[in-house]
Amino acid sequence: MLSDAAVVARARCGDVAEVARRELAEEQAALRRVATLVAGGVPAAEVFAAVAREAGLLLGVQAVHIGRYDRDDSVVAVATWGRTAERVPVLANVLRDLGVRSTVCAPIVVDERLWGVLCAWSKEDMPLPVDIKSKLAAFTELVAPAISSVQAQAEVGRLVDEHAALRRVATLVARESAPAEVFAAVTEEVGRLLRLDDTKMIRYEPDGTATVVASWGYLDTAIAVGRVRHAVATPVVVEGRLWGAMIASSRRAPPLPASTESCMGEFTELVATAISNTQARSDLAASRARIVAATDEERRRVVRDLHDGAQQRLVHTVITLKLARRALQGKKDSGPALVSEALDHAQRATVELRELVHGILPAVLTQGGLRAGVDGLASRMAVPVDNRVSVGRLPAAVEATAYFVVAEALTNVAKHARAGRASVAARVEDGTLRVRVRDDGVGGARPDGSGLLGLADRLAGLDGQLRVDSPADGGTLVTAAIPLPRPVGSARFATTPRDRPPPRRGSAPR
Repeated sequence: MLSDAAVVARARCGDVAEVARRELAEEQAALRRVATLVAGGVPAAEVFAAVAREAGLLLGVQAVHIGRYDRDDSVVAVATWGRTAERVPVLANVLRDLGVRSTVCAPIVVDERLWGVLCAWSKEDMPLPVDIKSKLAAFTELVAPAISSVQAQAEVGRLVDEHAALRRVATLVARESAPAEVFAAVTEEVGRLLRLDDTKMIRYEPDGTATVVASWGYLDTAIAVGRVRHAVATPVVVEGRLWGAMIASSRRAPPLPASTESCMGEFTELVATAISNTQARSDLAASRARIVAATDEERRRVVRDLHDGAQQRLVHTVITLKLARRALQGKKDSGPALVSEALDHAQRATVELRELVHGILPAVLTQGGLRAGVDGLASRMAVPVDNRVSVGRLPAAVEATAYFVVAEALTNVAKHARAGRASVAARVEDGTLRVRVRDDGVGGARPDGSGLLGLADRLAGLDGQLRVDSPADGGTLVTAAIPLPRPVGSARFATTPRDRPPPRRGSAPR
């Protein structure tokens, strides 16, 4: 039979076991309620609030705090239960001011990264239970998946929104909308997507200033430096040249997300494309206008030369022949002289017509090719010209364009370069005729001069390109690249007999 002491001890042990079972059941019930919320996909804020409340009630503490570590080394409260602070820059000072005697914190690790902390605070003199750390850890293990899920959903949502915004802007660019419309759309899309206070698009001017070409948000047109807490700028580069920038500003305390700059970069690339397309259309329109003007001027020159020269002589010839016919019919002595005069005028008209045709396309080029044409140009130069043309006959349009490139370049040498000598080279590389005209003159040639600009337009008609390198006191190099047309129905240029494979033994050549 047990003694009274043994009975009391057994009763006490039973009470302790019952208390332990009850606490375990309460803990499991609290964890189960939180797990149910996590599994149900409820918003993270609701999960945080439930964790703080369940932990506080279960542990019997005065306050529970769930904080997220911010990039400025502060802790931002995401959920609290009891008395606490919303933002804790210096946690120790706040705890001391609140009269907290005991604190236990458990880290919240999300995707192997320290995300935040779960803290339980007590003002009681009695220390917190020894197992409180494990109990807090159990709650943090439930909080981490909820945070990870919410972050993943937020990232997916952000990407979907970003792609939709990019698609809207890309549609404007593809429709060749006006740059001002694209700028306005980009600033608004970026501002709304990143939840900014202000976005601006600026263009750098040649005098070192910047012009705001589009703005969205709540700040003034000028950048309000004193009112901005955070700002990110992304350059706009058009064809390798810094054109301007996009500036994103925020007046709120939290820093802008780390992805802000990369997101803005996606939009500035579309802006650069829109600007480049607009510039290309403008250049094309200007080029066409110059070609039309040059063609009209050339036509007027030909008409004027014909009217003032050969046409007048042919009219005089006809009149003189009519007078000669009358004289011969009347058996007058002036007949032979009039015939001779008419013949002289006809011969002069023939010479003038030949000279006029030569001014359009010289016979030496049409008969002898580019090398002969360059020889003809070099023979009229006051400085020696080294002819290094190593090509045969070329398509007529290519040959004529290359000739005019050399003619314009050598004309500039004679008029402006003050050079001692010049050289002309031409060769075919990878299906492209490359022409180079170099001189050792004073340099400083301007590619936007009327002559060179006209050549660039003519080359553009053949998908060719013109480049002018003319540093001061460094001479001038004019380079032209003209693609050669491929034979119809052929994927490669025509081969010479040397390029063709030899016939197989025992078979006749094809």
